[in-house]
Amino acid sequence: EDLTSEAMTEETKEIPKVNNPGLFKEPEPIRFRDLYRIVGHEERKLHATYKNFRGAVPYLGATLASFVIAKALGDKFAHAVVLGKGNGGDGLFKMETQNSNYDYYYNREFQRMKYLTERPQGDDPSLNTAPNVLADLGIFEANTPTIAVVKKSPHYKYF
Repeated sequence: EDLTSEAMTEETKEIPKVNNPGLFKEPEPIRFRDLYRIVGHEERKLHATYKNFRGAVPYLGATLASFVIAKALGDKFAHAVVLGKGNGGDGLFKMETQNSNYDYYYNREFQRMKYLTERPQGDDPSLNTAPNVLADLGIFEANTPTIAVVKKSPHYKYF
């Protein structure tokens, strides 16, 4: 059977008295100081972000400290290598090579061969303007015969 139909008869048409204090709770008047306790969704997100940043402070501090230590060690190492132990430039300015005489002569011969196999200056078609483009612009080149010049390697002291 329907309890609602029994509780609400045609004669009364009123809400029955229910002995349940949680059902129809009387509203409490809000106090002014309670308004500050109301927290919205955005405020909760901001608070969580702030809490995460506060928790990350030790990690950020350790990272910054490691960068400072690494820079100090790097500067110390660079100072020792560039200026030497006695600030005389022992490490960098000695001008000593680890190459042998064979390496030296091989490099010189390589430079000589590279010079001899280079194309003449201005003979690269990707850098020159095509003759038909120059003709369209009104510039006509005189056809001069190509003079073959034997290329010689310069003296060794100029390498």
